[in-house]
Order: sequence, then structure tokens, then C-alpha cells
Amino acid sequence: MTAGGAAARARVGPGGPLLRLLPLLFAACLWPAAAPGSDWTEREFASFRLLPGATAVADSRDLLVGLEIELAPGWQLYSEDPGEFGVGPVFDWSASWNLAKAAVFWPAPTAYVYSTEPPIRTLGYKGSLLVPLALEAAAAGEAFDLRLALEYAVCEEFCIVDTVELRLALPPGPGAPTRHAARLRQALAAAKAD
Repeated sequence: MTAGGAAARARVGPGGPLLRLLPLLFAACLWPAAAPGSDWTEREFASFRLLPGATAVADSRDLLVGLEIELAPGWQLYSEDPGEFGVGPVFDWSASWNLAKAAVFWPAPTAYVYSTEPPIRTLGYKGSLLVPLALEAAAAGEAFDLRLALEYAVCEEFCIVDTVELRLALPPGPGAPTRHAARLRQALAAAKAD
């Protein structure tokens, strides 16, 4: 037997590397398609990313995407209705491709009281936040490129107004649900119920 023959048998024989990979390959086939979403865009006080509900733009024009926000400890993000003293986020979708409509579904905010004399109360979020975005493509079955410029305000001991730019591209095709799909549907149902 040649050395090459022994090496070939070792690769495909019992316990060989190929055999050890089979369970992983099988699990990958059963797991919902995983589109990772956009990379995290990080600031000192918060991190942002977009999560797709599907891997591609199918025959339907409806798309579900999530805006995930992780706030640093102590920092508050204002809600769309921030109260008398807050600044609500502003969504700019104008650089997007194949986007006809966008609806933002905020979870119920928390009231934060910063002072009683004078009374200062704001509405917003701390910690982790998932904001569902119900989007409508201008053309079904065509490539989709979501480009979001989000202007927002965050406060701790002082307040900062900042703009973050996020991008999520989806190819045309039948697509499949991503690993984020169930979580996005739950967040959308909860936001609509509030």
C-alpha cells in the first residue's frame, strides 16, 4: 500500500475528518438560513445593526427587518414620542434602493424621571432594544439595498445627538427565513399590541 492510499483511507474511514464533519453539515441543513445582518456600528454609548427576516427578496414585496440597539450601561435612547424634554429619532431612508415604504414599530417605552423641581420626565429605552421595520420593496423579486441614516439622541449625565449609518443588502430570489425571523415576528406582534 502506498503512503498516499493510506492517507486517503484515513480521510474517509471511520472517525476520519470527513465523517466528523457530517453531523455539522446535517445540522446546517436543518437550521433556518442565516443571513447575519449588518455589522455592528459601535459608538461609546451604543451599538446598532440591522437584522433581516429573510435571506432574499422573493415574490412578495413585504420585508421584515429589525433595528437592534445595545445601549451602554446608564445611557437612555429617546423614543419616537420622547416627552417634552427629549429628542425623537429621525429615520432617513433616501439612499436606499428598491424601497417603496417603511414603517417603524417601537416597543412601549419606559418613563424616566430626572427631576421633580422642575419636573423633567422623558420616554425612552435602556439596555437592549429590537425595533421591527416593516418594509415594502418597490419591485418584488429584485435586489434590495436598505441604507438607513438614523439621527438619534442619547442621555446619561449629558445628552448627545448623533447619526449612525447602517446598510443591509438582500439579493433577489426565493429566499428563506433567517435565524432572526421568529424573534422579529414576536417583536412586531408585541409592538402592535402596545
